[in-house]
Amino acid sequence: AVTTLAPLMLVDFIVAKLKQDRVHLRNADELTLGLITDNKVSKKLTNGKRTLKVKSNHSSRVYIVRGLDTVPCSKAMFFDKEAGRDRSVADWFAEHHPKYKLRRPDLPCILAGKAADPGALKIPLELLKLEEAQPPEATQGEIAQAMIKECAIVPSERFPLIKDIARDYENHVVGVDDTSIQESCERFGSFTLDSGSAIEVEARVLAPCQVVYRSRNEEKVVTPFADKGSWNLANGLSYITPASCAGWAIVVCMRLESQENAFPVFEREFENMARERKIDLGRYLGMTRFDERLVEQPGGIEKLLERAIRDRVGLLVCIIGNTQGVNTPTYAAIKRWSHTVSGIPTQCVQAGKALRTRVSGRGHLADDPQYYAGIMHKVNLKLGGINVCAVRGGSALKLVRDSSMPTMVVGIDVNHAAPGSPNPSFAAVVGSVDEECASYHSIVEEQRDAKKEPIEHLEEKIHDLLKAFSARHECRGLPMRIIVYRDGVAQNMFDEITEREIAVIRRACTTCPNTTGNYCPEIVFIVAQMRTKARFAEWRDGGKGKGKG
Repeated sequence: AVTTLAPLMLVDFIVAKLKQDRVHLRNADELTLGLITDNKVSKKLTNGKRTLKVKSNHSSRVYIVRGLDTVPCSKAMFFDKEAGRDRSVADWFAEHHPKYKLRRPDLPCILAGKAADPGALKIPLELLKLEEAQPPEATQGEIAQAMIKECAIVPSERFPLIKDIARDYENHVVGVDDTSIQESCERFGSFTLDSGSAIEVEARVLAPCQVVYRSRNEEKVVTPFADKGSWNLANGLSYITPASCAGWAIVVCMRLESQENAFPVFEREFENMARERKIDLGRYLGMTRFDERLVEQPGGIEKLLERAIRDRVGLLVCIIGNTQGVNTPTYAAIKRWSHTVSGIPTQCVQAGKALRTRVSGRGHLADDPQYYAGIMHKVNLKLGGINVCAVRGGSALKLVRDSSMPTMVVGIDVNHAAPGSPNPSFAAVVGSVDEECASYHSIVEEQRDAKKEPIEHLEEKIHDLLKAFSARHECRGLPMRIIVYRDGVAQNMFDEITEREIAVIRRACTTCPNTTGNYCPEIVFIVAQMRTKARFAEWRDGGKGKGKG
């Protein structure tokens, strides 16, 4: 499921945008040129992160909104070559499209010319509506939550809906009146049903993979809950390989009002949990307080972080806000500085959870061991430790642990920006360098050809993974088996991606500088998909399975 803009009239869309900005408007009749100009509507429609498309009522053509005119269409003049005189846009439309008489010639036109000359083509605002199925500028948190709530329903609720849809299409009940029936038939004309009822298939519940932690000087086996896939990390257990760092510090990246007294509790509990998990954080190097004047400057968050690393710091704990809108730019700046400038690991915590001793009556968080245990899972990995591994002797990791066949597990994915966004795509390739599949060599690069799925420079990336594996396994050398998990491949690109990338991986093995040219490992290529069109329900309890179907 995806969110798209409703195909509103452009005038109604502008009214909705103004209402979001708390401009008091009851309907489109109260919209004026002054409101449009004062509230910078033109900039909001063309803010560089979207290409807003509109469809005209008079010609059914689709245009890109380049901006809005600054004068009413009754005063927007141009030279009409046919008439041999200057005339207004409103006058021209009244003569050439009398069926579409303008009710609001006092409103401006959109600028729909080419990017080099947007004003070469002007169309009255009221004649346009949004093109269907356009992505919004950004999926806001509220929209995402509503979509998840609507889509992630239990099988006992989902399957009756599917049956109702199937029955309606078989009986041609697709609308409440003639107009909606016609629109539905046009939109879903290619919709077909291969079966009038759900298909029964056999299935079984897989036994959970047992995991191993350390308890003092020995390994401790923990069995996950079969129905949840989770487990309790009891007291006294520590990670397989606890990490260490030279020292840690706190950076406050938001304005705090009355939570200063909670910092000693947070510091104490954070260090206590690290000690219990055998993580050596080094010396606590103090706290860098929020500086509003500094943060308001360009790159202010990065400058605030620089203040905190005057001493030797191996970990920065960053206190951030409690809402997505506040956190998004701050979090992005912190991670950008950490990953591309300093290389120092950062752990972000929300002030509302880390510095409060009570949250909405649900109990204590600032001194709740479970809260800090969750943070330590992330901290240990970021500092280079290993949290847990699969139990030896079981079926899990059997292929990877085969000493006669050293194996590297590779993951490949391309992350694309939202539809309509000019932001680039990024390709990520990771490869395991140990037999526990706990340590990975990772490569992340921008794709020059955005929105394309094939990985650029994949051969060089595989070379890097092979070198990293070989450096970690001096006695075992290169992997004799490579298992590749490829994510993000659409159904219609399976053949193209698999054929191309398997060939590139084979070529990389023969051209790698560490090889003699006859290196030819076994390659297992798996296309992984999480979002499928299949929906499941357990029939024995009438489709009331505990899962999400």
